[in-house]
Amino acid sequence: MIQRVSWKRLPVAIVLTLGAGATMAENDPWYLGVSQAISYNTNVFRQIDQFAQASWWSSTSLVGGFDQRYGRQRFFGSGNVAANVYGQVNNLDNTSYALNAGWDWETVERLSGRLYASYSQNLADYGGFNVSLQNQKNIQDSGLLEATVNYGLLSLWLADVRVAYSTVHYSLQSYDQYELDQASIQARLRKQFSGQLTAGAGMAYTSGDYFAIGQEFDRFDLFATFNWSVTGQSSLSGRLGYRWTEYTGFNPYNQDGFAGWFVWSYNPTGKLKFDTILSYDTQANSVFTSVGSGSASGLGQNQWLTAGLQVNATYAFSAKTSFNAALQFFSQKRDQVFNVSGQPTAFDSRNQVTNLQLGGTWTPSRNWQVQCNLTLNDRNLSGSVNPSSLLPYSAYGGSCSAQFVLQ
Repeated sequence: MIQRVSWKRLPVAIVLTLGAGATMAENDPWYLGVSQAISYNTNVFRQIDQFAQASWWSSTSLVGGFDQRYGRQRFFGSGNVAANVYGQVNNLDNTSYALNAGWDWETVERLSGRLYASYSQNLADYGGFNVSLQNQKNIQDSGLLEATVNYGLLSLWLADVRVAYSTVHYSLQSYDQYELDQASIQARLRKQFSGQLTAGAGMAYTSGDYFAIGQEFDRFDLFATFNWSVTGQSSLSGRLGYRWTEYTGFNPYNQDGFAGWFVWSYNPTGKLKFDTILSYDTQANSVFTSVGSGSASGLGQNQWLTAGLQVNATYAFSAKTSFNAALQFFSQKRDQVFNVSGQPTAFDSRNQVTNLQLGGTWTPSRNWQVQCNLTLNDRNLSGSVNPSSLLPYSAYGGSCSAQFVLQ
């Protein structure tokens, strides 16, 4: 699963520490660390500007993990726990945690694969395309199980199969309609045509259950994928396909259309790197679905079609100091909302979310790391009708964290 940029306001320290720990673990079989972050935001609950409530908060984290090889096998895992204390809105005080573990395996022949599991509990994101919570605390529990099997065929052909199960639950009863259990299976066949180009095709099936409201869906995908190293400095990758989604139970409606994503990575110098990402798909269970290094923050809502543009830049100023910038723009269109006498009724609603982040990292020694960032989040609404639970907002914030890791 590709790591994404997190725009959540709560576990900033967790994200920074885990990222640093994972990097350090490449050379050592284990790590153990602590982190302290102080953050501030002008609109914690992402309400309209007239009702925006500002607050600072502290995140004190303990993290640990391991990454160990035994012959052809690799075992890895990490965990964290954080005490999150808010200043002006202390009803959001909480303890968050996350655990994950995996096994990369391979045989003497051409068979290999991965087993992976994760579970986390944290404050739900109030930003992105999420609905207004009206200053209420909402805890999100997320779990993921997945297994992948790869088989190398003759003449540079590769086949792989992936099965996965994910679940997302919320503590607030008003969020029951967004709780989603989802299982999927995907099969691909790829060929390496040269040292620069690998392309293939596949199919996928996803079964989802909004169990609290009695709605289920079945999604079918046919797609093509490619990875192309254009030059030593530039590479392109992507997936383009067609999807069919059929619903049963509460408020059934069907959807079909194109979906996909493209990523362009460009390294003009050894110190500067750009990633540009284009994507278009629905938002079902976006806690676990991402493209490149980012994804729209949103609830498990299949009827929202999301177009995204993301640009990420990293500049290594020196061996110890780097700077980064990220711009995300997502536009959502609600395709269909409800049925009238068995006919789907169009809902003319469009929403745009813009996220901007500027940051820097300083690593004075092998065990220490300091990070700071500034963020801007904004949502605008358009169209003839919009749900009352969706509100325009703007929010400004920042955070600084320091972490120490033993390894």
